[in-house]
Amino acid sequence: MSAIERGYGDDIDEYANALYRRNWLHEAWPLLDEPIAQIRPPQISALDVRSRA
Repeated sequence: MSAIERGYGDDIDEYANALYRRNWLHEAWPLLDEPIAQIRPPQISALDVRSRA
């Protein structure tokens, strides 16, 4: 996460890769077991807020 907070500079590939990974997580989330799916959302939401900032 700290790399994202520092910024990507001119490396569009790193930025695109980070977006791809986040999208994959979003799409895979409904496939997780219920206990896992309920534990992680607050942590992921916090990271999303940091990433948007």
